[in-house]
Amino acid sequence: MRTVRSFAAEAVEHARYERHIGSASTWWPAPGADNTFRYGVLKHLYGTALISSGFTIVFGALQISLWVGFLLVTYGELSIGYLTAFQAYQVQPHGPLPTRTTSQTLFPVVDSIQSQYSCTESFQ
Repeated sequence: MRTVRSFAAEAVEHARYERHIGSASTWWPAPGADNTFRYGVLKHLYGTALISSGFTIVFGALQISLWVGFLLVTYGELSIGYLTAFQAYQVQPHGPLPTRTTSQTLFPVVDSIQSQYSCTESFQ
């Protein structure tokens, strides 16, 4: 009996789904729609715009500083060593943070495993 009821209510459930979630037959939400599909599409677009603009700013600044630095090296106003040191300093905030977090969580685990199975004991 439940199966018959579920097939009879398919149109009602489909309409309810489209009212709350949105129509799956379109790739863009209807204007003025207040449903999950519209909010999901807009959240995705805003997130993509934010991340891509952030990458553009960061890597654009890196490329501009390299361009100006190589001009200064060409004209003899800056040595290649200072340019390399500056680039390493400029990229430094992006690299060590995940490494530091990983090492802080990984090394205690490795130490506890080594203390359980001590490799420093001499073999008899």
